[in-house]
Amino acid sequence: MVYGSSDGGHSWERLAAIKPDIIADGGVVLTFADSRHGWIEVMSGAHHSRGEIFTTADGGRTWTQVYAGGLAGDLRFKDAGHGWLSTGAALYRTEDGGKTWNKVNLPGGAPSWVGLPLPLGSKLILLAVEEGSNRPQLTIFASDSTGGSWEVLFTHEVRSISTATSFAVDGLHAWVATTDGSLGVRTKDAGRHWESFSTPEGFNVRELDFVSPNVGWMVAQDRKSYDYALFQTDDGGQTWIKVSPVLSTSP
Repeated sequence: MVYGSSDGGHSWERLAAIKPDIIADGGVVLTFADSRHGWIEVMSGAHHSRGEIFTTADGGRTWTQVYAGGLAGDLRFKDAGHGWLSTGAALYRTEDGGKTWNKVNLPGGAPSWVGLPLPLGSKLILLAVEEGSNRPQLTIFASDSTGGSWEVLFTHEVRSISTATSFAVDGLHAWVATTDGSLGVRTKDAGRHWESFSTPEGFNVRELDFVSPNVGWMVAQDRKSYDYALFQTDDGGQTWIKVSPVLSTSP
C-alpha cells in the first residue's frame, strides 16, 4: 500500500496499492525524482535475485509496472527518464524511466562494491571499492550530469573490502567515508581536491548528513557492542562528539 503526505508528514492519505508478481521478501525501495515522478522497487530473495519496478507520473496515485527481471538493488533517479540501479557489485543505467537497463562499465574493471551516483555541482560522483594490488582501495569516479561515462577522480587504500557512504550539502562540499571507518575524505571544491577527515575510533560508519559545510551528523555502529550512536561535528568532520540518543537496535 502507498500513502502520501502534503503537510510534511503530519497526516497521510491512502493513494494506491502495488500488486507485485513476486514475494517482497527482499525489501522495497521508494524513490522520487520530483513531486510527480516516482518509482517503487520490490525485491525477492535474500540476495535480491529478482526485482519489479513500478512508476508513477501523478504523485503516487496510480502506478504502472515498467520492469520485471533479474536486476534488483538500490535505486535512484535524476529525472523522469534517467536513473541508476546498483546491485552492489555492478551499476546499471536507464534512459527510459526504468524499462530497460544497461550495465555501466567503469575504468579499471569490475569493482567489489559500487554505489549510486551523487550530484555534486555540475557533475556526478560515484563510489566504488575495488581489489588493489596490495590492499583494497576506495575509488571516486566523476561524470557529467548524464552519467554516460566515468573517469577516476580520487583513489586511496582502505582497510578491507567494504561499502561506503557519502553526502553533498551543496555544489562544492561533499563527504565520503568507508563503512569500516578506515577512510574519510571531503572536498570543498566540487571534487577537484580531497582531504581526509576523522571518523570515530572503534566505530563503523553507517550514514552521513550535513546541513552546512561545517555542521553535520554521523550514525555509527560500535564494532564490539554493535550499538548504534549519533555523532555531531561543527568543524566539517575533523572532530566528532557523541550526542544523545544512543541506540541499542538498528536505526
